[in-house]
Amino acid sequence: MIASTAIDIWEAKRVRPIIRYEDDLAPFRFPSSSQIDAASGIVSYSYPYDCDCALKLINPMKTPWHPTKGQDFGPTFTYIGFFWDIAGCHMSLPEMKHLKFLRRIWAFVKDFSRNSCKAISPMKLHGSLCHITFIHPLGHSYPPALSTFVASFDSNDHAGCHPPPSVFTVLKWWELTLSILNTHCDIIAHGPLLDCLLFVDASTEWGIGILLEACWDAWRGKGDWKSPTRHIGWLECVALELLIYTIEEWGWHNCNLLVHSDNQGIIGAFDKGRSCNHEINLSIRRSHLILVVRNITLKLLNVPSAQNPAEPISRGTLGPTVSRLPSNNYFPKALLAFFAHA
Repeated sequence: MIASTAIDIWEAKRVRPIIRYEDDLAPFRFPSSSQIDAASGIVSYSYPYDCDCALKLINPMKTPWHPTKGQDFGPTFTYIGFFWDIAGCHMSLPEMKHLKFLRRIWAFVKDFSRNSCKAISPMKLHGSLCHITFIHPLGHSYPPALSTFVASFDSNDHAGCHPPPSVFTVLKWWELTLSILNTHCDIIAHGPLLDCLLFVDASTEWGIGILLEACWDAWRGKGDWKSPTRHIGWLECVALELLIYTIEEWGWHNCNLLVHSDNQGIIGAFDKGRSCNHEINLSIRRSHLILVVRNITLKLLNVPSAQNPAEPISRGTLGPTVSRLPSNNYFPKALLAFFAHA
């Protein structure tokens, strides 16, 4: 309520826009005028307020202000635990935070590789790693091993359990990732949502069908692909993965694409970036690697099966040859044993 009051006062006094997360505030400002030096050609800007002016406007509230947080509208600043570079269009972990999380991983591995631990230790680590997936988006598919381990305590905060090997596999990935210095995440606009008629579907009776701008492609299931972890949900996720390889092949980047699927479970898992199903999780991981590198976001929309034009293709009713998509140059080895290009 106090933070909301401060924002209301500032906005009434034209101090805006203001980004807020709980009690963390990040006010911005825009130039009110500019001048060009005739000799040097350098442009200088004037602004309607600075940090001191903005704080004076809310002085009557008598709100204590953090002595070190905040910035005088510089191009770089720390906010919600991240270092933001507005001019460079990227964000990163401050070095202190970077070392803090790396040491937390080292301490967990050292203390519990042979010993049991209480729930608070993996919970704390899980929260830290989820937080820094904003900088390392490929890490979204790695928390399930830790969250599954936390769930095994069954809300018994005093029980002691030995972490399974999967937890240490995940932590090894995070250790290697955090050992790479000067890692940052680009902040690049994706632009408006594009509807390029992207549809995916799968069926256990036949295989996978995809549509992209009225062009189609299909893969028939083969071999012993069905298992307790490879079911229709996995098949629907692989359909989405194969569409992403096609998008990559077409050279798209820095965009926001609408994709239609009739599997709500896979839509939810893909939006979260992870699944408790190991095979689905691997598919999501491969897909997100492509999306992150090419700065593509997908808006997944549920479509009724009867209205999904990819459904007949996934059941073997293929389209005309002239509208077939060109073959991908890449097909993951993990899927070669389970699919044949139709």
